[in-house]
Amino acid sequence: MLSSIRSGQKTFSDMSLKVIVAPAPFSTELKLTVQSAAPLNIVVRLLTDAGAVVRVKGYVLESGENEVELSNLGKYVPGDYRVEVKLLNGDLVADYRVLKQ
Repeated sequence: MLSSIRSGQKTFSDMSLKVIVAPAPFSTELKLTVQSAAPLNIVVRLLTDAGAVVRVKGYVLESGENEVELSNLGKYVPGDYRVEVKLLNGDLVADYRVLKQ
């Protein structure tokens, strides 16, 4: 599922995770609020619109609400990017299109 964001927050949820990505548009950092029904490991990837991976970071989530952040993003050129949230087994949980100022 690909969701476009131009402003505000976008929420994606399935049976076990709820993901909110903000702010949109972003300039130097992206914050993800992830609600997990159980402890879980995820991988967050930031990709250019062309699909080049510019940042990858793994996180260990606890049951409940978790805040994760991609920071120091000011060096990347403005434009469209994608944020992917995947489980360690490779299953895609959320795929967002975000705008960098």
